[in-house]
Amino acid sequence: MLLRLGTVPTLVVSSPAAAKAVLRTHDHIFASRPHSVVGDILFYGNTNVAFAPYGDYWCRTRKIAATSSQPARMRDAAAASAAVDLSEVLSNYSNDIVCQAELGRLPREEGRNKLFRELFKTNSKLLSGFNLDDFFPSLARLDMVSRVLCAKAVKQRKRWDKLLDDLIDKHAGKAVTEEEADFIDVLLSVQDEYNLTRDNIKAILMDMFEAGTDTTYISLDYAMAELVRSPNAMAKLKDEVRSCKTEGKEFVTEDDLSGMSYLNAVMKETFRLHPSGSLLLPHFSTAECDVEGYTIPSGTRLLINA
Repeated sequence: MLLRLGTVPTLVVSSPAAAKAVLRTHDHIFASRPHSVVGDILFYGNTNVAFAPYGDYWCRTRKIAATSSQPARMRDAAAASAAVDLSEVLSNYSNDIVCQAELGRLPREEGRNKLFRELFKTNSKLLSGFNLDDFFPSLARLDMVSRVLCAKAVKQRKRWDKLLDDLIDKHAGKAVTEEEADFIDVLLSVQDEYNLTRDNIKAILMDMFEAGTDTTYISLDYAMAELVRSPNAMAKLKDEVRSCKTEGKEFVTEDDLSGMSYLNAVMKETFRLHPSGSLLLPHFSTAECDVEGYTIPSGTRLLINA
């Protein structure tokens, strides 16, 4: 379905065949992202992984993110027999996992877990709210309009700068072994090899923190809500988890997951019923191409209905 949102032609892809065509067959044409003034400010010239335009830098940052982010082992906190806000618990849990992998420490150890949540929430509001440049790009180039649009984003980036500069400074010059290295250590170690500036590193870190936390906790939140509504499924899953725990073993580990087919089915059904993002991040066509018999002109924004 082709829409014209403001002056921007926007194609909405809803069928599996069309999604496969744009994400796989013609991936090299639709891999780029539309320019965003707010994203340009928040992510240091759109140099993060999610909003970077398709090209050599995009390929390098994706390679770093895919191969260097490390899993972390966490201990679940047992809840007392009282009402618990699972959304908050799961959000903290997801943030702990990501921060342990990226920073080598938990945010609550330094009292930063609340700050992270505030920053994520504000980023989400700025990026998903009504932004004039998303619909009328030419108007956003006017200096007066641009200053009004950018004021909140500039203030938000200053908060990120203060946090990320402090984290990077604590890692710079620190000698660590390969086993001890967290994601910031990895980024600093390949900084010269991948020609990364300090702003590039901050943009990538912001991406990893936010994307890793939000998508994880939203999926876990929905999974728990569905299990609470289905006591039989909850009981069956509990039995499977407990059966995987061998004698003398305190926790279920990642190695046990391959034998937990029902858990795998529960998560797949959660993803099917409740995608963490109903519309994927917008793509942008860099050349004209044919999809399912329709000609998609260059410069078309693409929304994929997940």
